[in-house]
Amino acid sequence: MFYRGKKRVRKDPDVFQKTFSGVFEQFRGSGMLLAALLVGLLVVMTVVWMASSRRASREAEAQAKLHAALEQPEADEQIVELQKLAEGSAGTLAAPAALLVEAALLHSKAVGASAAEAGRREDQLKRAQALLDKLLADYPRHPLAPMARERRALVLEDLGLDEQAADAYHAAAAAVRGTPAAYLAGKLLYGEARCLNKLGKKDQAVTTLELAREAEPAARRSAWREAAEGLYAQLRSAKDLRVKGAESDKPPAPPAPAPGSAGPGPEAGKPPSPSAPEPPKGPEGRKDQK
Repeated sequence: MFYRGKKRVRKDPDVFQKTFSGVFEQFRGSGMLLAALLVGLLVVMTVVWMASSRRASREAEAQAKLHAALEQPEADEQIVELQKLAEGSAGTLAAPAALLVEAALLHSKAVGASAAEAGRREDQLKRAQALLDKLLADYPRHPLAPMARERRALVLEDLGLDEQAADAYHAAAAAVRGTPAAYLAGKLLYGEARCLNKLGKKDQAVTTLELAREAEPAARRSAWREAAEGLYAQLRSAKDLRVKGAESDKPPAPPAPAPGSAGPGPEAGKPPSPSAPEPPKGPEGRKDQK
């Protein structure tokens, strides 16, 4: 028999075929593990997406409630809705805004209260202070924190706690230096000077007012600037009068000694020594001189 065609010769696999087949065998052996990892990754991504979607939905709902609360016609109704929002939407971006606005409304109502409502006024101020303390404790780095610190100092001042209010103004002014809220520094320093003046610390108040004037250019003419300039002029003139009065109360300096008189040396205070008698100027005196 004749064999038609070429004889088939079996060849050994080369290096590339051996490497590829080894990798394929390893992939096939670990396929279940890779599939499990892929499924786990998909599950994590799904959970993250659902949590993010849920958080976004919660934020949108809180923002809608905040707008609805601010649209209430009466301040008391706004306070009630804001209180519900702050309690039910903790952790959202709307919660610190609700706390600050509620505190501002309570503060405004307290300032406008009559003398007959002194007890209610104090209660509203303390409620406002508690809300601001909570805001600053829960959200110390929130963009609304500088305004919350300013409002808290104002509430303490209206409560008559001038020492605490001065400290609060000072701390708030230090906190805004070098931040986007640095424009509040002059106003906060003016508040501190106002409290120092009430405490009788006039010189410290003058120094603080000078710092407040330096913190903001005069060309800006903020609303607080005119009142601060008036207080500065009043305290400065009083300080100048005190300095002049202190100088006039000093005892007069002793007169300067006459020329040739004994100074305050060891000979001072002693009676002058008697001088030698002059010779007679008559004729006998002239003979003696001859």
